Amino acid sequence: MIRIEYCKTGERINDFEVEEWVAGLRDGDYSVSTSVPIWAVKLAVVSGRLSASNVVFIYKGKEVPINEYGAMLDWPDGMANAEERYSCKIIQLARDKRKREKECAVKKNPFPITIGAKIKD
Repeated sequence: MIRIEYCKTGERINDFEVEEWVAGLRDGDYSVSTSVPIWAVKLAVVSGRLSASNVVFIYKGKEVPINEYGAMLDWPDGMANAEERYSCKIIQLARDKRKREKECAVKKNPFPITIGAKIKD
C-alpha cells in the first residue's frame, strides 16, 4: 500500500520532479507538503500506472482513499486545495474587474455610435 500524508512538514516535490517521484513510488509511507504530487498520483491512478486500491492519502490523521477515476469522494477541506482557492479568487476578481470596466465604458459613452459615422437609410 502506498500511503501519502499531506502535511506541513512533508517533502516538497516540485512540478519539475514530480513525474520522476511518482514513477519511483513503491509500497510504503510518504509525506508531502505540496499539492503537485497529490494531483500527479491521482493522474497516475486514472492512467493505470497505479492502482486506486493500492493508494491512500492521509490528511490530519484521516485516511482519504481515491477511486479508479482519481476522485476523492470525501475530500477534506484544506487538503491540497490552494490552487482551487487561488483559481476561484482570480476568476471572481477578473469577473468583477471586467464588469467595472464595462460599466465605466458605458458611463463614458452611453450611446456607442462613433461620431461622424454614416447612418444607413
